[in-house]
Amino acid sequence: MYTMILGAIVGLAYVAYRFHVNGKEKKKLEELRLGNKFDCLDHSKSLSMIILVTILLPVVSIYYFYINYDESMIAFMIATALVFFAEFLNSRQMLKFYYNDTCCIIGDKIVQYKSIKSVFRRVSIPPSRYLILTYNGEQLNVFKQPANIILEKAKLKLTTKQTT
Repeated sequence: MYTMILGAIVGLAYVAYRFHVNGKEKKKLEELRLGNKFDCLDHSKSLSMIILVTILLPVVSIYYFYINYDESMIAFMIATALVFFAEFLNSRQMLKFYYNDTCCIIGDKIVQYKSIKSVFRRVSIPPSRYLILTYNGEQLNVFKQPANIILEKAKLKLTTKQTT
């Protein structure tokens, strides 16, 4: 019984941590958007659905381990389900891209399109990651849909290899 309570405490602590971090990120984003009109591209739906489906696995496993009365696995599955739930909430904020005709928000920075040197596709997992290189040497990661918007707005072409 104590093990299951410990699993719930660990999972809830992680959920509270993600709420805290998301609150700080949301406040920072509101400060960046202050006084500017941005369009929002929300490309979190597919990842959110995948995470929701993965939450079902620990929930079903909790029932299985309850029948076999394996307290340590129940605790582990409770913590896992809560961690997936926290990441579900995080993905909804993390995968929003704000942009307008002159700039966009990548991470916690406003990036002017005229400061972008090149955009190229990363060889990584997931393969839909793109790297934005700026003239001042910053390297910023975005997904495919925001990269396409940046290429269109900055009037750039996708580069095949990294230029420094």
